[in-house]
Order: sequence, then structure tokens, then C-alpha cells
Amino acid sequence: GQKISFITKPLFGFQSAEAIAFPITALGAVGAALSLVPAFLAKGLIGGNEIAVFTAIGMCWS
Repeated sequence: GQKISFITKPLFGFQSAEAIAFPITALGAVGAALSLVPAFLAKGLIGGNEIAVFTAIGMCWS
């Protein structure tokens, strides 16, 4: 995650490198990627901006 954050931060705007798991998982199944969101929220890895990006990715890639 940290090694590619120089790409993912400007591209997706993620504050946490772990958030890249959502778009990678969404390539296979958006429903499975959505199951990652509660854990990300509980750990404080994502906020409103990331949820907006996740929503856009999910709507476009499903």
C-alpha cells in the first residue's frame, strides 16, 4: 500500500494506503468490495471523501 501511495493518493485521493483494497476488489465484485467498508470505518482508515470515491467506483464498475 505505502509503496504505491504516490499514485493512489493523487488518483483516488485516499488518505490511507489500505483503501486501495476497495478498487482492486471491486474489479472482481463490487458487492464483495462493499463488505470492506465497515472494517475500514471501524479502523478509522476512511472518511467521507473515500466513501464518495467508493460509491462512484461501485456505480461505474458494477
